[in-house]
Amino acid sequence: EVVRIIAAHTGGPTGGKAIGTGFFLAVDGQMIHEEGLLLTNAHVVTNSPVVKIMTTYIEHQALPVSVVAICHDRDLALLKVEPRVQQWLKRTLHSRYQLDHIPALTFGNSDLLRTGFKVHAVGHPLGLIDQQFTTGDYQGPVHLNAEIRGLTSATINGGNSGGPLL
Repeated sequence: EVVRIIAAHTGGPTGGKAIGTGFFLAVDGQMIHEEGLLLTNAHVVTNSPVVKIMTTYIEHQALPVSVVAICHDRDLALLKVEPRVQQWLKRTLHSRYQLDHIPALTFGNSDLLRTGFKVHAVGHPLGLIDQQFTTGDYQGPVHLNAEIRGLTSATINGGNSGGPLL
């Protein structure tokens, strides 16, 4: 469910690429109505004409995705696997792992977090191909630029951007 994101950037003197993390969203019938949607940070994919994902369960395959929506205020981006690629992905998951769906995450209720709870960051820090998993404590909410954000002691580096905190 957690994927590595590779985004080709335009702008600036040389362009470049960004490596980040994202995750598939589980269909819940309320907020998420279709399979194949992913969430990441907006800064990972902004100004990127080409965005691809790599999964841990299908190695060495960069799969194209489309940017559906970007919210710079929240630094969020919604991505989508195209239907043709989604069907191939589902067939491959079924033949290799007998799965009938794309593994995905549901949203938790951050109101239930309490200082001292163990949390886990999953992602691709520093552009690593293999997923990394770090553990820390939830340290509570902080007010920053008129927003409330959660603070954690879990190690998070560049490349973790867009990954889930579980």
